[in-house]
Amino acid sequence: MPCTEERLARFLKWKLSRPSSVTATVIRLNQMDAYATIRADDDTQPLMHDDWLAYIDKATDLVRPEGRPGRNPANGRPIILRPPADTAHFIANGERMATFAWGPPEFHCINVDFDAANTELVLERARAIASALNADLRQD
Repeated sequence: MPCTEERLARFLKWKLSRPSSVTATVIRLNQMDAYATIRADDDTQPLMHDDWLAYIDKATDLVRPEGRPGRNPANGRPIILRPPADTAHFIANGERMATFAWGPPEFHCINVDFDAANTELVLERARAIASALNADLRQD
């Protein structure tokens, strides 16, 4: 199933509106003001999750985010909120420039969330990732 902007927007809106969603909490904390998507060139050869994880492991400028303290909404107990393993921060000059996160499983895409002030640098890195994974970068 293709990763259309409309479907992805509906998914993210649903995910963020769930009050008990740990993923939504992490997304809200990391959210920046510009957005792009890396998707396969066509539906016959979609991006593969394992390829993305292997790419993160090899890249020196992509760092998996650390967990942070939070509260379990069901019982109020302290927990560590951990972003999914398929999420990585793009670090340049010692600063986080963007967050790359695997999209919903049926979409086979990588979401890129970044501050508009870093657009040129982030899109250059995102193009390199897309090229390595035989995909296209689309700025939504």
